[in-house]
Amino acid sequence: MPNMTETADQTKSPEATPEQLMQLLDLQIALQKTRRKAGQKHRVTLLVGSVLLILAGLFVALMILQEMAGDLRSQQTFGMNPAAEEQSQ
Repeated sequence: MPNMTETADQTKSPEATPEQLMQLLDLQIALQKTRRKAGQKHRVTLLVGSVLLILAGLFVALMILQEMAGDLRSQQTFGMNPAAEEQSQ
């Protein structure tokens, strides 16, 4: 029956040289930089899209408020104030 230490020694991969480790680190650093740049690009797109969506919502709200103010003015001009009619009855 083989010993656990013997099987562990047999399955060990050869150790990497310092040069190989440096190359591996350089590749990982380069990969992280490209991922970070891609993430920044998506972040900028998301921020610009969010700001545009907020501005569009504000524009729609402004249009609705202007329409409501116009309706209120027209009711007051023609003397059709619903609050005044309810009080007189």
